[in-house]
Amino acid sequence: MVTEFLYTAANFSTVEEDRPLATVDLTTANFDEVVGGNDFVIIDFWAPWCGPCKSFAPIYDKISEQHDDIVFAKVNTEEEQQIAAHFNIRSIPTLMIF
Repeated sequence: MVTEFLYTAANFSTVEEDRPLATVDLTTANFDEVVGGNDFVIIDFWAPWCGPCKSFAPIYDKISEQHDDIVFAKVNTEEEQQIAAHFNIRSIPTLMIF
C-alpha cells in the first residue's frame, strides 16, 4: 500500500527540479536522533547490488521532495548491518514507518 502511494504520487505530481533531495542517510550514529526527533519517518532499507532497490530509488527520492512534513530516510543494509539485523530485514527493498 505504501509503495502504491509512493508510485502514484511520484507519477502524478510535479516537483521543482533544482530542489535538493529530501532523503536522510541513516547510520547507527544518527538513527535514534532522526527517528526519535521526528513525528513521521519512512525508512527505505536497500543495498547497492539490489536491482529492485535501484528501480524503486528514483520514485522514493522524487516523492521525498514533495513532502516536507515527512522524513524520508534510507538505510544501506550493506554498510549498516547492525540496523538491518535489529529490524530483522530479510528482503529488500523494505519500507518501515515510524
